[in-house]
Amino acid sequence: MLATVVQLGPEGHERRGLFDNDDTGEIVKASAEFAARQVEGESSGAASSASDLLTQQKASEEPEQVILKEAKKGFDMLFLGVGHALEDGAAGTFSPQVAKILQGFEGVTAVAVARGNHPRGPREGSLRILVPVTGTDYSRRGAEVAVAIAKACKCGVTALHVSRPPDESTLLRHQPRARAENGEALLEEISALGGREGVKVESLVVSRRSQERAILRQVRRGRHNLVVLGIKARPATGERLFVGQSTAALVERLPCSVLIVNS
Repeated sequence: MLATVVQLGPEGHERRGLFDNDDTGEIVKASAEFAARQVEGESSGAASSASDLLTQQKASEEPEQVILKEAKKGFDMLFLGVGHALEDGAAGTFSPQVAKILQGFEGVTAVAVARGNHPRGPREGSLRILVPVTGTDYSRRGAEVAVAIAKACKCGVTALHVSRPPDESTLLRHQPRARAENGEALLEEISALGGREGVKVESLVVSRRSQERAILRQVRRGRHNLVVLGIKARPATGERLFVGQSTAALVERLPCSVLIVNS
């Protein structure tokens, strides 16, 4: 596995980070190496090849220019950690800077919104991951990323499917059980994926009218510190990308870190 870590900021520029004497770039690089060792094994030589050279942004270049220039080297997936990833208010769109990066990258992207306390550096079992799932392809991709992260940190995943309670017309047509069976089949598919990768997947099916409230409730009950959301962003006015107002509202209300996987 090859991972290139790009730390943005002019070389030598003093910046305020999450920690005193912030060395976040080195921590991310060490985490990539740690993940490679867990996935590929110590004997594969992954530790020495997991991370490419940590680079610094030149003062004259914008962050999106640096990232897209690096992305042209043929990467399959882009992880992006940036402040204010979503626009403020009820717009339900990525910020213009993030949208430009996502539109310029052809592969799958994952935008990290960091909240709460996380271990400084890689640590086994440090994440309690929740992945809400539906029947869409992009939701499944989110689940695949959640399982991959769980495999790297040797932790489990909780897969949550929220089904809306039936109204009177669907009760008369005997559809509630069919909906439940669809949700159960989807969770079985994700559990099977976890089984193949050696990751324990806990499956939950709940019936709620509000998916947002169901997810927030499970985050509190399960004490999750990472929620992985699979989405499919759509073009909006100008150069913006529409995430969805419900997704944006959920991200705003979640007390923990969020990884938004766009495919």
